Amino acid sequence: MKKLSLILACCIVTMFNTAYSQLSKEKKYEFLRAYKAPDFKQKRFDIALDLGGGSNALSTSTTGRFSEYTDFGYSQYSNSQKYQGLFRTYLNSRINWNKSDIDELFAASTGVGVSTINRFYFKPNWFVGVYGFASLRNWHRNETGFTNSNSLGFTVSPTIAIGKGRLEPIQYARNAMDIERQLNRGGRLSKPYSISELNRIADQLAIINNVRFYDFRLRRIEQFEAIDATLRDIGGVSEFDVAYFANLADAYLYAQNFQRFSGFRNEIGITSQARIHNALFVDEPSNSESYASNLYYNLSYNFAQSYAIQHTLFTNVLAGYYRIKSPGNGPNEGANGLLSAGYELGIYPTTRTNLNLGVKAGVDVVNVDYLTSVYANGSIYLSPQFRLAFEVNYSPDTHYFESVYVPFPSVDSREFDFVMGGSVSLRYAIF
Repeated sequence: MKKLSLILACCIVTMFNTAYSQLSKEKKYEFLRAYKAPDFKQKRFDIALDLGGGSNALSTSTTGRFSEYTDFGYSQYSNSQKYQGLFRTYLNSRINWNKSDIDELFAASTGVGVSTINRFYFKPNWFVGVYGFASLRNWHRNETGFTNSNSLGFTVSPTIAIGKGRLEPIQYARNAMDIERQLNRGGRLSKPYSISELNRIADQLAIINNVRFYDFRLRRIEQFEAIDATLRDIGGVSEFDVAYFANLADAYLYAQNFQRFSGFRNEIGITSQARIHNALFVDEPSNSESYASNLYYNLSYNFAQSYAIQHTLFTNVLAGYYRIKSPGNGPNEGANGLLSAGYELGIYPTTRTNLNLGVKAGVDVVNVDYLTSVYANGSIYLSPQFRLAFEVNYSPDTHYFESVYVPFPSVDSREFDFVMGGSVSLRYAIF
């Protein structure tokens, strides 16, 4: 155990040294900061199906079980000079059935929802934000010894804002630098690429990575043809042979796509939310409702310090009014006053290794409740056979509230909790 701890400590120290030593050597770090992604639109349609079941027959009892989960989801992300936006809609269902000689339980739910984030830029750095979320879900539960129940829940949350600034996706620029580094290590680059040449490569990556294909094999062929054509047009590759292609494939196919942004964005807006839950029992139907309306301010700052180092900072301020009505209780209403902030350090020294360290803090200024949280996650590439992935978080005496970091917040949840968790996985392939 001591040897393993020593090895892991050495790996982390080496990773830090590698990352920070690059700060003095990196001549093109401003390329990441200033990169402007081209116009592109990414569309995805996902289907998930999970079925499970079993039975057990003994001399004293018979049991059976069945579970089902189905999800259909469509999402679209758009990026252009005049618009940045995300749209997602889903339809899902879940069934759980358990039966024994003593009792039987059947539970099912079906839900549909849509969410959208839209920033319309009327000037290069000024935008109007229109955000929204809506969901409708039905629950049914039938259990031996209990009253059957049916529930219907509806949530809607509109938000409108005005802001200044823009966050640019720069993972394509980082991948262009990966290709340059890998070709250079493989001895197939006769001269370093200029910033304008890296821009051309990054733009091509952004375009080919966001085109839908129905045949994965044909997609890879077209992607490599497009990258190869760009590199041939730019020049600088000493020889277009198997070694060139192997290094290109390693940098493009096997580099993890670390999501990174660059820029500063802040906005002020009004967000509201309404939740209605209708429970239909045989004897006593009940309704619960909650409403909230708030004025908020949101600031996000993403700073790409170098090829390997990323800083992310955010802060949110929210103030408004909420009202909650539940069965058997009179209306609960009052003021909201929430303040939160967070910082994350991202370290990406290679195409396969990352370490993210973050801290978050918040306060409910009305009820004087506090939130603090620290976390770390990452993956360390030790060898083709040996990988380490980990995730850990710690939140002592936390007060839960949802931040306006997501543009349409929920602020009527008031819970106290203690959270501590984490996971570590080691993977070693003998062959």
